Amino acid sequence: MKLKPFSKGIPLAVAGIILAFFPQLISGVFHFAGGIIILISAVILVISLTSGKKDSAVRSGCIMGLVVGVLTSILPDLTSVLVPIIIGALLAVSGLNFFTRAKASSGRRKTVFYAVSVLLIVFALAVMLNIVDSGKTVRIIAGTAMAVTGFYNFFLERSAKSEEISDIIDVNDFTVKDDSKYIK
Repeated sequence: MKLKPFSKGIPLAVAGIILAFFPQLISGVFHFAGGIIILISAVILVISLTSGKKDSAVRSGCIMGLVVGVLTSILPDLTSVLVPIIIGALLAVSGLNFFTRAKASSGRRKTVFYAVSVLLIVFALAVMLNIVDSGKTVRIIAGTAMAVTGFYNFFLERSAKSEEISDIIDVNDFTVKDDSKYIK
């Protein structure tokens, strides 16, 4: 099934808007899904325990389902803490990379590399140490980037569709040379 052009950019834009401005909706979906997984696993576990059969595969599957349900429920809270730490670590590594490049450089580049490395390391520490505000900032930046990319793709595909070239070639005057003398 081929997707229509607008159906490729719009979902990305909507997901970006939800990520940037409605994080409670995402958290609610994860909490709801985790609750459903926990409920179903618990019901199946109780049924398997009361049935009298000794089916360890079902019981272990239900216990794994309970663990997955709990992890799904705490995932939004966990990612809100881990994302700033991961991004801060990436920025710090990038800053250290610029620092080592500054050692190998000379002249004006050396100064620029040192300045960039110091800025990246300071920004990395600020992101990692101020988890609550930086997580919100990172979420808004990522969501806005997703929304802008989605809308850009939407308008790009719409403009390409309006300028679409037909596969049919219109020929009014075309003659074919007689090459039969070359064929033997």
